[in-house]
Amino acid sequence: MADSTINLKKPTISLAKGQKINLTKEAPGLHKVMVGLGWKANSGETVTEVVKPGFLGRLFGAQERTETRRVSSGHDYDLDAAALMLRNGHMTSDKDLVYYGHRDNGSIHHCGDNLVGGEGSLDDEEINIDLDKVPESCDYIKLFVVIYQAKYRNQNFAKVKNMFIRLVNSDDGHEICRYADESICNAYGDKACLHFGDLHKVNGTWEFEAVGVGTDDGTIGDFARRFR
Repeated sequence: MADSTINLKKPTISLAKGQKINLTKEAPGLHKVMVGLGWKANSGETVTEVVKPGFLGRLFGAQERTETRRVSSGHDYDLDAAALMLRNGHMTSDKDLVYYGHRDNGSIHHCGDNLVGGEGSLDDEEINIDLDKVPESCDYIKLFVVIYQAKYRNQNFAKVKNMFIRLVNSDDGHEICRYADESICNAYGDKACLHFGDLHKVNGTWEFEAVGVGTDDGTIGDFARRFR
């Protein structure tokens, strides 16, 4: 889990679903950006039970009490973040996809797989993008999150909350923008893949759009194959 310290000398722009910002304008001289993604996953339900004292307990005056405990679903939620580079709407090589299984393609670096959900306030996974090294032909970088083995584990976004994506200027630590939307997991509670945001190059400048849309893709590969 990464340090979520924010450079408070500059304001953070809070985005709503569908909003865009021009990163080049908001962070002049931007070269490297860190994409931080966070969430909190609930692996089980809580139940409250009445506990009655045994014979010896009653003998010594023990009373009934209530206890709350968590009932596990059997598997922790493992959410995986990924980035997909596109050229004119298509991926042209397997190297365009960066995730825990292919962590670096020269311009995008995945910092590693976090196998369990976090606290919902810190980055659970980070992806570093060197904008200067992104191929000139690349005009889109799609950022998405998939629940690992969701179908097998009978999991979906209904039990995930506090999801956010933030973009940070790697050179000075300034959090340029943040998109946090509590309604995403409610709206797409039956999905296992969430298309979170897009970096889009327009006339040589980079924009970021808060997408926030669930898809029917079951794996990272399923999402990527739609852009073949």
